[in-house]
Amino acid sequence: MLACWRLGAVLVPLFTAFGGPAVAYRLTHSGSRVLVTNRTFRNVVTPEVAAIVRVIVVEGDGAFPGLTNDLSFWSNLHSATPLDGVTTLRGDEPFILLYTLS
Repeated sequence: MLACWRLGAVLVPLFTAFGGPAVAYRLTHSGSRVLVTNRTFRNVVTPEVAAIVRVIVVEGDGAFPGLTNDLSFWSNLHSATPLDGVTTLRGDEPFILLYTLS
């Protein structure tokens, strides 16, 4: 979560009990571009939603991420270069978007 905020991204937390339609609605309605999940919950994401967001799967280092287009979190983190700086947000800028369960 902190990394998202340091990048200036808006966090949209998802509950692990959500089914495919609830996840799809939140990801498409919010305009999400990236989904960070694990292999257990990856199967909830429909192919239509996976086509519009970048899926990053958190698993063991070097483990198969899930599907062909998914990225492996740890493998990519280890090969990434550090950022030159972080984003500074004003107090009136959003940093989290919460949806109700209904």
